[in-house]
Amino acid sequence: MRNPPLARRGVIALMIWLGANASVQADASSSSLFSYCSDGQCGMVSGEFWHEHRGMPLELHFACQDDHSYALTFDDGPSSNYPLLLETLRRHAVKATFFVVGSNLNRPEAQDWLRAAHADGHFIANHSWTHADLTSLDKAAIYEELEQTRQKILEVLGNSSELEESSRVVRPPFGSINAEVQSVLGEHGYQGVRWNADRYDWQHQDSQKVVERLVQQLDYIASESGRDQEFNRSFLDLNHDWVDGTVGAVDAMIPLIKARGYRFVSVGECIGQMPTEPF
Repeated sequence: MRNPPLARRGVIALMIWLGANASVQADASSSSLFSYCSDGQCGMVSGEFWHEHRGMPLELHFACQDDHSYALTFDDGPSSNYPLLLETLRRHAVKATFFVVGSNLNRPEAQDWLRAAHADGHFIANHSWTHADLTSLDKAAIYEELEQTRQKILEVLGNSSELEESSRVVRPPFGSINAEVQSVLGEHGYQGVRWNADRYDWQHQDSQKVVERLVQQLDYIASESGRDQEFNRSFLDLNHDWVDGTVGAVDAMIPLIKARGYRFVSVGECIGQMPTEPF
């Protein structure tokens, strides 16, 4: 179990503060607003808000470009839950995105799990080599974390234009990113993504709570849609495939998401990089 650094743990306090300071939300450009839910707290925020209050780069992606897109993502793998998760996704004909930790790919069984995910057409992206907090490293070490993982993905899956692009899409561990990390990303052709839906599945590890928090955000978006305010309704969510409760919840999550009119997309399509191929 990886405990988040202070930067991640402080999100709950920030969300509570957000709720008590609703006027701050209105200061952002309405076209840049999106819903953000973290461990049961929801607010309407923007990338500018995160830049001003948490020092996160404006280039960072928190949500998808198109309304009613849903990017279903899984971090920290490949894990032994891949076979069950892939079977569930296959049954629902849904493509997901897997942010893999490069050092996990030193295990032959993990390589097989990743090959299976790639064969099903899922988007394979970068979650660093050791799951280090990149903001604690110097620029050379940041680059090594990302490039070593990218090269390992290409070694396991083969070199293709698709993988050349997807392996440069990075979710920084713990969501920790600052100007120095962003400078490394920009200098070497990487793109950073975070999320706008964090159900804290790594902490609660409970299928029912994962589903409840999905419904909470869907209902929050529906309630905000009745107000005189434009905002992005998309999801770029955060899940962990090593959490049994999360994998068990996916079968119930997908119909709920589809019933609200969402279309599942890869993170590549979510951020405008490449279209999601049908199953």
